[in-house]
Amino acid sequence: TCVGSSLSFVNTTPSPQFPPGTASNSTTTQWDWNSSNGLQWQTGTYFRGSPRLIVLGETPAVNTGNIAWTPGIYTISMRNRRGNGSIQCYDTVQSTITVHGITGTFSIADTLCVGATISPTDNSLAPATSIASRLWQWGDGTPNTTGNISSPTHVYAAAGTYTLTLTATDAFGCTKTTTKTIVVRKPTASFTVD
Repeated sequence: TCVGSSLSFVNTTPSPQFPPGTASNSTTTQWDWNSSNGLQWQTGTYFRGSPRLIVLGETPAVNTGNIAWTPGIYTISMRNRRGNGSIQCYDTVQSTITVHGITGTFSIADTLCVGATISPTDNSLAPATSIASRLWQWGDGTPNTTGNISSPTHVYAAAGTYTLTLTATDAFGCTKTTTKTIVVRKPTASFTVD
């Protein structure tokens, strides 16, 4: 799966399990979304068959499991708890997921000159796979540059403010789009002689 997508996790522990409050031996589930940092159980409690939808976002939030997801391999843990009076019993299972995606961006000067050949440099990486293609959109009406060129060249023919866009795709099919605004200047010189 890709950074930015979502996954649904479901407790499929075999019955019998009882809904909350119907018996002293009801079973509840807790999740840990990144066990590589030591088991840290999420505070919510969920029951068999109730899905947990996790967004693999780059910013920690409640719906991301409070994790800033980046490309890599994660160990997901699920713990079932079953109580019988004052005694609590636990069973934990683990599975791994691979999160694909692209990190990094491209670099280019923010001010350029009309007629100068420029060459932005893509510093993107796909840690779980590799970059498979890059699409450069220059924002000036000229044809896009396609293929897998990490440092293409381009010439802006007119002064103005342009949005340069790079869409990189990794071998798994995950994409990342980055934009930068650049100013292209055409200096004017004049002088008089008396």
